[in-house]
Amino acid sequence: MWITRNGSKKLDAVQKLVQFLYQPAVIGKFVEQTGMVPPTTNAQVDASKLNPLFSASLKLGGTAEVAPFWNTVTPGSADTAWRNVSKLAYVPGTSAAEIASQLDAAFKR
Repeated sequence: MWITRNGSKKLDAVQKLVQFLYQPAVIGKFVEQTGMVPPTTNAQVDASKLNPLFSASLKLGGTAEVAPFWNTVTPGSADTAWRNVSKLAYVPGTSAAEIASQLDAAFKR
């Protein structure tokens, strides 16, 4: 929640709004109606109202594995090479094996 200077003068009202918005049932409605990732672990979500792939990605009712941060970021040393290689996906006749091979080379720099 972002609170403006005017909102800081009305913290009681802001507190009520934030507490309302973060109720598990309210969060659940946001998730079901917008397909957003739940910001809390106790959201009351009806998985039948979600896209099956999205629901599976959340592993509702189970445990989820979180990708380690260091596996999701392109290292600075590989950034330019990675961007150049990623352009190959739009070049007709380029195979997935070629792209994968060049990506591997980019990340070994």
